[in-house]
Amino acid sequence: MFKTVQWKLVVIFLLLMLLAMELISVYLLQSLDQYYLDDYRERMSSEADLIRSLLERHLAEEQDEEYISQLIEEFGKQAQNEITVLDENGRILATSSGEENLPGKVIAEQEITRALSGNRGTDIKLNQSTNVREKSLAIPVERGNQILGAIYLVGSLERVDETLGEVRTILFTGTVFAMIVTVVLGIILSRTITRPVQVVTQTAQAMAQGDFNQRIEVKSDDEIGNLGKMFNYLAYRLDHTLKEISSEKAKVEAILTQMSDGVIAVNRNREIIHINPAAEKMLDLDGEKLINHSAEPIIDKFVTNDEFQNMLEGDNFIRKEKNITTNEKRVLQAQLVPFKAERKQHEGVIIALNDITEQQDLIQMRQEFVANVSHELRTPLTTVKSYIETLLDGAYKDEKVSQNFLDVVYKETNRMVSMVKELMVLSQLDRKEPVIEFNSIDVKEVVYRSVNFIEPIKKDRNINLQVNISSENDDIYIQGDSNKLTQVFTNLLENAIKYSVYGGQVDLELSCVEKAVEIKVKDNGIGIPSKDLPRIFERFYRVEKARSRAQGGTGLGLAIAREIIQAHGGDITVSSQEGKGTEVYLFLPKVQEAHYVGAS
Repeated sequence: MFKTVQWKLVVIFLLLMLLAMELISVYLLQSLDQYYLDDYRERMSSEADLIRSLLERHLAEEQDEEYISQLIEEFGKQAQNEITVLDENGRILATSSGEENLPGKVIAEQEITRALSGNRGTDIKLNQSTNVREKSLAIPVERGNQILGAIYLVGSLERVDETLGEVRTILFTGTVFAMIVTVVLGIILSRTITRPVQVVTQTAQAMAQGDFNQRIEVKSDDEIGNLGKMFNYLAYRLDHTLKEISSEKAKVEAILTQMSDGVIAVNRNREIIHINPAAEKMLDLDGEKLINHSAEPIIDKFVTNDEFQNMLEGDNFIRKEKNITTNEKRVLQAQLVPFKAERKQHEGVIIALNDITEQQDLIQMRQEFVANVSHELRTPLTTVKSYIETLLDGAYKDEKVSQNFLDVVYKETNRMVSMVKELMVLSQLDRKEPVIEFNSIDVKEVVYRSVNFIEPIKKDRNINLQVNISSENDDIYIQGDSNKLTQVFTNLLENAIKYSVYGGQVDLELSCVEKAVEIKVKDNGIGIPSKDLPRIFERFYRVEKARSRAQGGTGLGLAIAREIIQAHGGDITVSSQEGKGTEVYLFLPKVQEAHYVGAS
């Protein structure tokens, strides 16, 4: 068993793992040992320095051995180290070991000798009686250049050795576990090499029995991978002819199903042999019920019988546009092209349908827009021209007449400038240009600013404007453009005032509805006829053009208002009854004030 490639790889993985674990263990144990020794040395040094600072005066002056013994005894009760105080000759003055016969004896340890010469001395030794390592530290006690004695500390490293022993146990356990994991992973990884060889063998056996649909999954670029590629290529070449036809058919079917243009195939007998989903939708038909049924109702929508027959007999094609009435009125462009099969004569006709309803609508809208702009500019330009011509004919000599004429020219010019500016704003909004500058704003401030702007026109028409704001003491924040929203609110208030009766009532209400801010502008004016309501947001649309123009409107205010509100993620709706008044509702997304703290 161990002669197989699989087990040889497992042994190699195992040896590499053992080498790595050995290196890691040695490095980790040495690092931990050094770390604990350094930490222990620092604590011993701090303790020794503290004792030296307390004993320095006593060693320098009277060498009160009784006081020194009491002090060392107290320290010994709290410290983990054995403390010994020596004089300048190395004689023991006091010790915390508890042995009464030690004072007066001389200790000749190497570290003490270094301390009595003015240097710190440290050492690590093995205690023969306890078989535990001990750390020793000796520091000099000196005043000026005079050595007064030494402080000698000895501490057990038993806890350090126990910790290192626990780490060794953990490392050993980890090594055993790693060996098990390595063997398991080695078996799994080695199978990635041996398994492809088995697959190639099984595939070769299947191909030898005539099954050419077998494929080898190639996962590498090595020799085994190349062998698998050659087997796959061989199977592909043998199976290619049968699958090519099926593949092409599937491609065509997918294209016809997913394409946006409608496609209908009709045979020579004028029977539908294929219709795609787009054509079904355009003509409002059920394709499954039409297959192999007469296509006469569809063909008759676009061509006559003679035109259809001429296509089958020749190579010409027909392109026509027709208004098709279904559940939705559509304008369809149809192109009819004959197709051939294996025989030279035409087998039928392909009808390709293109829905150009939106294109026609856009063309019509563009034409209406150009006509409206031309009309709106022509009227003031004609007025300006006639007044200027009158002035040039001599009317300028009459100061009163010329002043009136110039006032009219000035007003008409301002109206044209205003219209051009509004058209530019609409153009920017249509092109999705960044005309909206979003900031955290209080809607109440925008409302009050708009009310101040329309104060003059309100006074001129003696309108009673009532402003009602819910949560008067709370700020109502949204993320929006203060200037653009002021423009919208001002426009709505101006409309309400202009189309209200003299001395009428206009109400503006601001409230919070769930996650939105609702603004309602209500008047008791002339109202809007129900037939005009669906079109009031169209550009240049006026309910009563003569009166609207007399009020100074351009027919663009509501169109701009809707674009601005929608750019804020909101909505605007209008309800009205002719002769009773109009209500305009604005809905804007609401945010919490805290969410926009610090917003620019």
